[in-house]
Amino acid sequence: DENGLLLPEGFTSRIVGVAGEPVGDTDQRWHLFPDGAATFATDDGGWIHTCNSEVFSFMLADAGGVTAVRYDRDGKITDAYPILEGSNSNCAGGPTPWGTWLSCEENFEEKGRVWECDPTGKKEAVAHPAMGLFSHEAVAVDEATETLYLTQDHPLGLFYRFTPSKYPDLSEGKLEAAVVDADGAVTWAEIADPSATTAATRDQAPTATRFSGGEGCWAHDGI
Repeated sequence: DENGLLLPEGFTSRIVGVAGEPVGDTDQRWHLFPDGAATFATDDGGWIHTCNSEVFSFMLADAGGVTAVRYDRDGKITDAYPILEGSNSNCAGGPTPWGTWLSCEENFEEKGRVWECDPTGKKEAVAHPAMGLFSHEAVAVDEATETLYLTQDHPLGLFYRFTPSKYPDLSEGKLEAAVVDADGAVTWAEIADPSATTAATRDQAPTATRFSGGEGCWAHDGI
């Protein structure tokens, strides 16, 4: 099409934001390095589109975060605003069944956090260090088991499982790493120090299976 995209029949595209320029008729400027995103339905038939800004701290200190764009039922942009500021390297993440956006910091220093953000912007974003401080990529929620799975974007990264103490409250819980046997059976090794004050999380489970550069992770239709 005119935007250079190869689209399925019946699809069209439009430019929503260009880095440094206003979003629609709002005063909010679109962020640098847009990355992970999701949409959330609103009561009026529209939706909110959340999108990360993967600006690393060595580029601009804490200049990343998340921008939200609100659309009406016809797809018209009605508002745009930040829902997370003072963050960095916000790469992927994932939506939750209870309507929040989890924004994950990739962070080369292996101190990346998971931030829980309110798409409406009414509640302040909250970091959840219990989910581990490392080079985060994505997170997916398994509603059936009330657990969350997290990937680590590092050549020697692990695949993690977080079990909240009081689901869906993510402030406390158990962090574990997958151990995949030769026959494909999976067990889990606990990460004793999720905040990585004594050692990097990936070094706290010597038997855990290594995943080189863990990337996207998503929950869909019970899978």
